[in-house]
Amino acid sequence: MTPAAKHPVPDRILTQIGDITVSFALLSMTTQLLVSELVAQGPRVGGIITAELPYKGLRALAVSLYKERFGEGAGLLELRNLMKRAGLLEEQRNTIQHSFWAASREANSVTRGKFTSKEKHGFAFSSAVMNEHDLSQIAVQMKELVVEIHNFLLEASHGVVGIGSKGRNR
Repeated sequence: MTPAAKHPVPDRILTQIGDITVSFALLSMTTQLLVSELVAQGPRVGGIITAELPYKGLRALAVSLYKERFGEGAGLLELRNLMKRAGLLEEQRNTIQHSFWAASREANSVTRGKFTSKEKHGFAFSSAVMNEHDLSQIAVQMKELVVEIHNFLLEASHGVVGIGSKGRNR
């Protein structure tokens, strides 16, 4: 039997990359639940609508549905802020997920590298030294945002921010 291939990423950093993956899935699911509430046709119909959407489309759908149902106001501004933050975290997650990892000269760190080739900018290479704390902060921000979107959803379902019987917006 041949020995398993070894890579330069320590287990504690792999754990953080896994946490980012799982936390982003939770963020996506929470946004799907928000859309289901905005559609107001039940979780099954909400799931049918959201199941195949990329996260960017899911965020846009949440904002568009809210605006259509409740117009402009504080609730819409809050939701836009939440979805903007979610978009930034999605970019960070994509960078982590679509990078390759190499040893770093810095202790307790690894180097993340990524090649891109875009129509506007052509071929490019980017890299960054990352450590366990850098990666854990991305997951922490995702989990905090999940709580905030969940709270928005709870407030919304009770009519505080516009989804429910108490009026259009706060």
